Amino acid sequence: MPKTKRSFTMERITLCANDEPSFRKIVDVLNTCFGKNYLGYQRSIWNINSEEMAWFPQISLLGQDGYYSTGSHGWINYTEDNWEHIFEECHTVSSTCAHHDDHRVRYVFAKDKTGAYIFRGKYKCDESEPTSQKWIYERVSTTATFTY
Repeated sequence: MPKTKRSFTMERITLCANDEPSFRKIVDVLNTCFGKNYLGYQRSIWNINSEEMAWFPQISLLGQDGYYSTGSHGWINYTEDNWEHIFEECHTVSSTCAHHDDHRVRYVFAKDKTGAYIFRGKYKCDESEPTSQKWIYERVSTTATFTY
């Protein structure tokens, strides 16, 4: 039996936060940037590997009494410095937060007020500042290249 050569074509996409690339749905991010063929996906994180994850935070709105959650999940995510940092706070009714995975690099696709997911950069947790209720993520890169 003759040997057949298999050829694999690698796809590559580079995103730059300064261009504000947007995606209509989370599943569009996963299929375009990570080569998946998902029909749907509606979670706030997607595990890439043990060192990286994609994060889809819903950015909280600023009201007269401060930031407030736009959903019933109890998490408040906001930025105050043109996306250089993202602040994540747990405001659940019981004040008990789930195990927090702060050691992995996060590729952030933040949901804006139109419902689109916009690439904001690559972030790492500032481990000098976390508490049991609040984490600060610092942008370490405005670009990301995904190969699949």
